[in-house]
Amino acid sequence: MIIAYKGYVNGIKEDTLVLNVNDVFYRFKMTEKDLVMLHPGDHIMVYTCKHQDETYGFLTEKEKENFLAIVSMNSQLEPKIIFRLLNVNPSLKPNDIPAEINQEEVNRLNESKKKEMTEAVLSLGFSKEEVTVALKRMTENEKEIKVNKLFEHKTEDLVGVLLKYLAH
Repeated sequence: MIIAYKGYVNGIKEDTLVLNVNDVFYRFKMTEKDLVMLHPGDHIMVYTCKHQDETYGFLTEKEKENFLAIVSMNSQLEPKIIFRLLNVNPSLKPNDIPAEINQEEVNRLNESKKKEMTEAVLSLGFSKEEVTVALKRMTENEKEIKVNKLFEHKTEDLVGVLLKYLAH
C-alpha cells in the first residue's frame, strides 16, 4: 500500500490536486484548506488513503490519520461524506459526529444539492412543477443517482441528467 507521494503540483481543479511524480500524474481529492496553500510547481508530499474508487490526499500525516479515525468511528457514513464534512469543518475530530447529527448532515447536503440543481434548471426557463416531476423521475430511474446521495455528484453532472428527463 502506498502511503505518500512526493512530487510537483501539476494542477488544481475544484477539490482535486494533480501531482506529477516523475512524469506519472496522480489525482487526489483534497480539502479546500489544503488546496488554497498550493500552487503549480510546488514540490510537496501528499499522504494518501484510498476508499472505493477515490484517493484522498492530505498535506500532513496527522490530517490523514484524523480522517481515517473519523471513518472508522463513523462506519455508517461513507468516506465521501466525511471528506465533505472535513472540507466544511477542518478541525473535525472522530468524536464530533454523533449518529443523530450524521443523518441531519446528510439530509442538509442533499437538500443543498437539490436546491442548486433546481435553481440551475429554473434559470433555463423550466417551471418549478416540471423540475419537481423530472427530479422525482430521475431519482427513481437512475441507478447511480439516489435521492439520498445527491451530494456525492457534481451539480453540473446532475443538471445534465435532469435536463434529459425534462426533455422527455
